[in-house]
Amino acid sequence: MAAQVYDFSGVWLSTYSFVSGLTGKKTVTDHYVTLHRKGNQLVAESIPNMQGSYMMGRFTLDGRIATGYYHSENSPKSSHKDAVYNGAAQLLLDEDGKALRGKYVGYGNKLEIKTGDWQIVHVGQHKPADAQQKSDTFRHPVEDH
Repeated sequence: MAAQVYDFSGVWLSTYSFVSGLTGKKTVTDHYVTLHRKGNQLVAESIPNMQGSYMMGRFTLDGRIATGYYHSENSPKSSHKDAVYNGAAQLLLDEDGKALRGKYVGYGNKLEIKTGDWQIVHVGQHKPADAQQKSDTFRHPVEDH
């Protein structure tokens, strides 16, 4: 039986959540990214944005399991200006190949270990028309219900 070949072209939306060290509230950060595959290596890299933030993840694929690490640089306009974070992640590729979902582990601004949900979902072949209105990278608190 031949291995499934997945199409990683187009634009994807990377979304991860964390508890803010400043507010103590759950916060979600999104980046539009492109994915590049070579063999069993997969790289997610943020599309340049108006805010100046950057995110990159490198993964090794084993079937539908993606294991790797990430590097994130905050926007110079954010509350933690120019902060740099690194960590590890393990994501599972959906059977249809249109999303990766899993967990990350990394350190926060007070050098505490944090974990959270991370997903990278295919949004189409082109960046959505409203992407510039959202400044490509956006951070927002999540309301508990």
